[in-house]
Amino acid sequence: IFRLENERLHSELNTCKTEICVLHSECDSLINTIVKLDIELTQAEYERLAQQQSRKK
Repeated sequence: IFRLENERLHSELNTCKTEICVLHSECDSLINTIVKLDIELTQAEYERLAQQQSRKK
């Protein structure tokens, strides 16, 4: 009976490890998306400021 319980717990642990890996992957993907969006936003803001400066001249 202990062996069966041990196997069940081991299987449950492996499932949890897999879920953690998936969540880490999703987190990495979201962070990459945020970084890309931040770069795009920074570039757009820089272009907007440059246009404002050129209009003032």
